[in-house]
Amino acid sequence: MIKYKIQIDEEVLSDIQEATDWYNEQLQGLGSRFLKQTKSQINSLKTDPEIFTNRYANVRCMLIKSFHSWFIIS
Repeated sequence: MIKYKIQIDEEVLSDIQEATDWYNEQLQGLGSRFLKQTKSQINSLKTDPEIFTNRYANVRCMLIKSFHSWFIIS
């Protein structure tokens, strides 16, 4: 099985951290759950990028489970 390399822009990492902080302000531990789920779904790209839905030409998106206001674009 092919393992793909994941590249994440600094701006995206900053957005993820900002969202994690915001969720933790709303409810203690919620940001940690958001970060864990986000990392899990990003890591799934390494082995199976085809699980993401094609939304636009060559753009795939996936909602973060339990956090549907956030999604991953590959």
